[in-house]
Amino acid sequence: MTDGSSPVGAIGGLGPFEEGTIRIPLKGEEIVVRKEAVVTGEVVVTKERTIEREEITETVRWQDVVLDEDEGADEDRGEAGTARRAA
Repeated sequence: MTDGSSPVGAIGGLGPFEEGTIRIPLKGEEIVVRKEAVVTGEVVVTKERTIEREEITETVRWQDVVLDEDEGADEDRGEAGTARRAA
């Protein structure tokens, strides 16, 4: 005996001339590919309030007119108090 646990020549707990199954784990190498999100940079977003005014001159097809009294009875009436007239 070399280490006191099994006789010389014994493998897997079997004696030198005993029958049985011995399992030997095999080790190999496998490629393991893994993706992981990491911080690589930073983007700063800001917003700015702006006021933009633009004057547009164009011919319109109609015009909404608000009347104070019952004038213009021959106009095409839309909503109450408004009249739509072709320009």
